[in-house]
Amino acid sequence: MVINRLEGAAAIVNVILILAVLLLMNRLPPVVPLFYGLPYGEEQLASKWSLIIPPIVALAFLGVNVFVTRTTKDDFIRQILTGLTVVTTALSTITVIRIILLIVQKNA
Repeated sequence: MVINRLEGAAAIVNVILILAVLLLMNRLPPVVPLFYGLPYGEEQLASKWSLIIPPIVALAFLGVNVFVTRTTKDDFIRQILTGLTVVTTALSTITVIRIILLIVQKNA
């Protein structure tokens, strides 16, 4: 199975993000604000281990998209799925980095 450059880059970014969160685990508080869609307060808080959920979901999305891309013959679907993979990776990366920067600002 051959993975194109964008899919490979998305996989690398997600793995690096997971490793970065794991390396920063000792510096993070026990709970972090992850669920911004919920009402303000304790409902938004999650365990610091929850910060690896967005990149793991992005990796799972990448895996499904790579499988579907390899099984379909339609170039348009392949391009759409590759674009969605890149967008999913970018959004999960932005989310985790913003949360970490928010925590660092409050602790500084």
